[in-house]
Parts: sequence; structure tokens; C-alpha cells
Amino acid sequence: MSGIEVRALFIPKRYAHCTLENFEGYPNYVEAVKKAVDSGSTIFLHGNCGSGKTHLAVGALVRWTLRNRPSGKHAPRFLSSVDFFAELKASFDGKTDMNEESIVRMFAQKPVLLIDDVGAEKVSDWSRQVFYRLIDLRYRDCLPTYLTSNLSLDGIGEKMDDRIASRMVSGLVLKVDAPDFRIKQRV
Repeated sequence: MSGIEVRALFIPKRYAHCTLENFEGYPNYVEAVKKAVDSGSTIFLHGNCGSGKTHLAVGALVRWTLRNRPSGKHAPRFLSSVDFFAELKASFDGKTDMNEESIVRMFAQKPVLLIDDVGAEKVSDWSRQVFYRLIDLRYRDCLPTYLTSNLSLDGIGEKMDDRIASRMVSGLVLKVDAPDFRIKQRV
């Protein structure tokens, strides 16, 4: 894809083709996301299932990567929120060489981190604390985070923590109000 290796960014195969240029039908969303990427802002995309939030977020990640050309441990990263917590839990059983602290720090230091499906994970006091820590570390270091969720900021505040929602509002907040593309494709 345009000279970047999507596997190095951990972009899942299903989204490997996604760019801002091939997001169809909603040019105002694309322009808003481009502007946010170019200004180094955090991006929070929320809306219904299948509305294109992940496509837009991956497109933003690709745009940032093409403009900045980072590599190695300084490359940006795609991360499902559910996978983030699964990776943390695996560290408890010694199934990985990393511990909770090193995993949080690794993701907190990425120049851009895309966290997909925020709020899809089972929420507990521990998960609230860990997720807040990750978002807060990135917020304090002024590192852009691209987040997608079926929940609005109010929903994030209610389900997770108002402090998390507050840090997500530091950049572009965009409700992606489009029909479910997956259902549309089946018809």
C-alpha cells in the first residue's frame, strides 16, 4: 500500500486496503480526518457498527505513516482494545516476556496509536485503570491517538471513566453517521 508495509503497523488483513482516498461517499469525514492527522491531533471516531470508523482510522494511520516514514519500534501501531487487554492478561501467566508495565509503556510511547473498538472489552476496575493510564501517558506526552468506538464520549464516560473521555476530546471528535457498509454490501 503506497510504499508502506501494513503488517509492520499490525493492520489486520481485512483493513489492509483502507486509505482516506478510497473511503467512499463522505468527503467531509475524509477532510476532517486529514486535517486532524496533518495537525498532529488525537482523533475519536464514534458511530454505529459498520459505518466506516475503522476504515477512516486506518486511513489516518496510513496517511501519518506516509508523511513521517518512521520504522522499527518507532512505527505507529494498530491495536484492538480487546487484544490490548488479552496481551496484558497473557503477561500474568508468564506467556510473554513482557509484564503489564512494559506493555503499557510500549504502547504509550508509539508515535501514533490506533485503538479500535474502545468499549468492546469487558470493563472492570482494573481495565479502567490500565486504559486510563495508557491514554493519560499519551495525552501528557502530546502523542496523537486514533480511537474508534460504537460508544459516544458520554458512553465512554459512563462505561469506562469520565477522565478517559475527557482526554479523547483533545482533538477531532467525529460521529460517523453512515449506514452499515457490511450489511449494504450483502444486499
